[in-house]
Amino acid sequence: DAQIAEDKQTWRIAGGCAVIAVLVFLGKLYVANAGDCRAVLVTDEGSRPLSSDFTPATERKRLQTLAYQNPELIGSCFSRLEYSRALTKKDLKTKVLFRDWFMDGWAAKTVKECDLKPPLISESSRKRRLLNTIGVSRGFGDHHLFTVDDHLPIKPFLSSVPEVCSIID
Repeated sequence: DAQIAEDKQTWRIAGGCAVIAVLVFLGKLYVANAGDCRAVLVTDEGSRPLSSDFTPATERKRLQTLAYQNPELIGSCFSRLEYSRALTKKDLKTKVLFRDWFMDGWAAKTVKECDLKPPLISESSRKRRLLNTIGVSRGFGDHHLFTVDDHLPIKPFLSSVPEVCSIID
């Protein structure tokens, strides 16, 4: 990821990239992925996934924790809280379910004006999006990616650290 950032200073490189690596070591199969890619094992018995999606939905806690620890990343444009539904001005002073970075379940809160900001993780046509822009939360590159309206950088939320799993012995 650092190499891509450095190369962008010299070369015109657009977009980011996804990476998947499969390694057989001492009789075990290891899979690592980051970005919009998956590994699938296909055999005579059928198929089974060997890697996971890394989306704003699956990495909600990591993303909300990052926004909590670095509030300047979302500025005054987004809320790090997740709500059970989209909020409007009609919801002011009513109760709504929410969850924050440290929560597994939901709790109720009274809606205030600051809660009407778009959430860090939004739902758009049944797909969760980070900062109303991107549907993945791990990948390489994308140093140029900013939110449309507020021009906030998205890169600080995109982890370039893949998850490594031992799949098959």
